[in-house]
Amino acid sequence: TPDGLCFGSDSAAANALDDYEEGSYTPTFISTGATFTYNHQYGYYQKVGNTVHVSFYITLHPSLTAVTGTTSNPLHISLPLTSTGATRYEAAASFSMIYKFNLNGGGNDILLTGRVGPNDNKIDLLAQFDDAAGYAYTAVRADQNGCGLAGSVTYRVS
Repeated sequence: TPDGLCFGSDSAAANALDDYEEGSYTPTFISTGATFTYNHQYGYYQKVGNTVHVSFYITLHPSLTAVTGTTSNPLHISLPLTSTGATRYEAAASFSMIYKFNLNGGGNDILLTGRVGPNDNKIDLLAQFDDAAGYAYTAVRADQNGCGLAGSVTYRVS
């Protein structure tokens, strides 16, 4: 239809698939004042309607100083498209590889999590302790040469 691709007998404009896109992008670590030297940066995405699925693989250089500059600010991973601005919107990222990150929780169990908030084009990396409040994961935690993350996130766009 003029509104997009319709399935079965459904011809409602609101239900028509009017956007499809797929491609690759170069994921980066983002932290104010920090500079990163990479070894691998692979990212792929598929957008169907207003839903985007992203997978990424990103590692820092194994022998050069991989992180320089200010390392006390929050650490993020870039995304190819900006999320929806819907009120209280969040999407969770999952990680299939966490390699050589400093996950020392000072004796507590720690979990590295990721989230995408409203109107954002990055994954916020967060540390969550057992029986304690979580906090923003900082660039200093990526202090091991060769450290990296692989994972995915599915989120909505406007």
